[in-house]
Amino acid sequence: MRLLHLNEWKLNYFMLIYGLVCFYISEFIFYNNTKSEPVGYYFGYTTNLYYRGDLIIFCVNDINYLGIMHKLGLNYISNECNYNTPYLLKKIIAISGDFVSIDEGGIAINGKLYFNSRSLASFRNISLLPQKWHTFRLKQDEFFVLGDSSTSYDSRYFGIVRREQIKKRAILISFIY
Repeated sequence: MRLLHLNEWKLNYFMLIYGLVCFYISEFIFYNNTKSEPVGYYFGYTTNLYYRGDLIIFCVNDINYLGIMHKLGLNYISNECNYNTPYLLKKIIAISGDFVSIDEGGIAINGKLYFNSRSLASFRNISLLPQKWHTFRLKQDEFFVLGDSSTSYDSRYFGIVRREQIKKRAILISFIY
């Protein structure tokens, strides 16, 4: 039986520590490959505080919208969300107490219209089921989310995101061009 040389022992020890760190960190790293937010790697962390402008990682739990998500190319992924749908990454644009208006012009929060926020009836021949035109006030622990892209699948379609749907807050750590 051969004894490990000191440098081999250090290398094996380093590889073990490196592997454990990668395994631990992988729980917090999220890759976004859609154009609704910048494509890249995000650090996700758990918190109980969410503010307007925060990026969040969450699940859509309404079965009426899940088939649409899959048709749009969001893969079935086990153990992430109900019905094997993937997490979504979007920006909070409205929080508890805010007034949200949805109409032909797009989305207005507290009277401020968001640029390029008009809902689409369909995209690539896929019916998107946009929210009906109406105005409402968000209740406690309710959020309205919007992606950066005009074709983002967000609250314009599946509606309000509730606190219990949110898995993590996210911070962009690396762009991919």
